[in-house]
Amino acid sequence: MAAPSVPFPRLQARRLPGRVGHVPRPPGRIVAIAVAALLVLTGGWLWLRDSPLVSVRQVTVTGADGPQAAQISRAVEDAARGMTTLHVQTDALRKALEPFPVVEDIRVHPAPLHRLRVEVIQHDAVGAVLVGGRRVPVAASGLLLTGAPAGSLPSVPLKGAPAGDHLRDPRALAAVRVLGAAPRSLRLRVAKVFLGPTGLTARLSNGPQLVFGDTARLAAKWAAAVAVLADPSSAGTTALDLRVPERPAAAGLEQAAEQTQADGAAAAGAASATTPGTVAGAAAPAGTTTAASAAPAATATATGTGVPAP
Repeated sequence: MAAPSVPFPRLQARRLPGRVGHVPRPPGRIVAIAVAALLVLTGGWLWLRDSPLVSVRQVTVTGADGPQAAQISRAVEDAARGMTTLHVQTDALRKALEPFPVVEDIRVHPAPLHRLRVEVIQHDAVGAVLVGGRRVPVAASGLLLTGAPAGSLPSVPLKGAPAGDHLRDPRALAAVRVLGAAPRSLRLRVAKVFLGPTGLTARLSNGPQLVFGDTARLAAKWAAAVAVLADPSSAGTTALDLRVPERPAAAGLEQAAEQTQADGAAAAGAASATTPGTVAGAAAPAGTTTAASAAPAATATATGTGVPAP
């Protein structure tokens, strides 16, 4: 007879404290304290952010240049009143500068506790076009800076009124590109940029005309112009051809040399006609300039500019 089977007791797995995957639930009291602390900190921050403890009291404006610099600075200072260094309203500052199209953007730099520095980034007005009977400044990008004073900016010829706030005329755009690439010290001397027989040309006040031809390699062409104009021997040059910047050509001096050579030839002819017994190869009287002696002088004048004669 078989022995009766005895059932084994069921073993239950016990979760040991600290076992991986076990996250104890914090008591409700701790959660409430954490939420209350967060609310207090948030409210305190919002109060401090707009409190007089960090109010803006000293505003410094940098980057504003030109005739409207004082007005721009005053507009920034007025808009910054009521702000704090922990809550600078940049959009409000930009809106205050909308009447000044010369302003491109701003950067704000707050500093504890009451100081605010506003950096103004301006469009660089390089020329002026005639729109509606008055001169309007224009940036190198072709943006019309309506409302800004044109002052003594170089004139740029424009055919027809522009549509919108940008130039569309290809010739005018090429001209302002030439001005935009110019060194500031030399740009101030430009009176006008126009399209001449040899291409884009800049006319300097009390200086020669600078022939650029096109807008290719403008930096190299302006560098060549600066180098030639800095040479004292270039005095008297009426035109400087920069179309090949490695070989700038001064037109005015070589024309003077050609005139000197022609004058010398005429003087030699007159001396031969008035001096009896003068024959070819004979020495000319003292003080008389012959064609043969004038030619070397003309060549020296033409090449003494520091630039190769064309």
